[in-house]
Amino acid sequence: METFEEVQTWGATHYHIEKGSHICIKTAKAQINLFTNPYFGRMLFIDGVLQSSEKDEKLYHKTLVEYCKPTGNVLIAGGAEGATAREVLEGGKISKVAMVDWDKELVDLMRKEIFCKGAFDNPFLEVINEDIMKYLSGSCEFYDSIIIDLLDPNTEDEIKWLSAVCVLAVTRLHRGGTLVLNAGGNYDIMVRLVHVLEEKALCRTEYKVIFIPSFKELWYLIRICKL
Repeated sequence: METFEEVQTWGATHYHIEKGSHICIKTAKAQINLFTNPYFGRMLFIDGVLQSSEKDEKLYHKTLVEYCKPTGNVLIAGGAEGATAREVLEGGKISKVAMVDWDKELVDLMRKEIFCKGAFDNPFLEVINEDIMKYLSGSCEFYDSIIIDLLDPNTEDEIKWLSAVCVLAVTRLHRGGTLVLNAGGNYDIMVRLVHVLEEKALCRTEYKVIFIPSFKELWYLIRICKL
């Protein structure tokens, strides 16, 4: 049976791939592997790192969205598989949702996959294929809720970039609005992000810890409330 290897800080994990289920493409932005595993079901990897598995993705995406409690005008940064948008749209009290993801090829691929459950066909959702920093810098739109569902940061450059995205995003929040950030699985990095956001965005922050079985570690979400 074909296998796929994911390498993380704790070592390598090998996943069995059901015959004929493997899609492997290189978009303009990343290397994509998408396949069906006998235990986890459909699995999405970006640049070799697991992003979602059919078996437990709802635990992550539902918690991410519920922590934000989105209302009104909502912005999603990232979220290519459509699962974050799915959860936002299922929640009600939404006037419109803008999903900004820079990888059009990946988003188009995920439109046909199980994760979105029709979210891309919802008339309340607008998909914008653009870099989130460029979008936020050029947009005059304000939001009641913002969800940052981008790749989890690991390097110093990634931490700085993600911090800059969040600080800029806060300027696009209405007073009383909420921003929730996927901060990844590293506690020390999460704490650093909290410190940067409190210092530069001048907002109250808190965080939530969840365990995602397919990620094999605790996962951190940061919430910012704009006063």
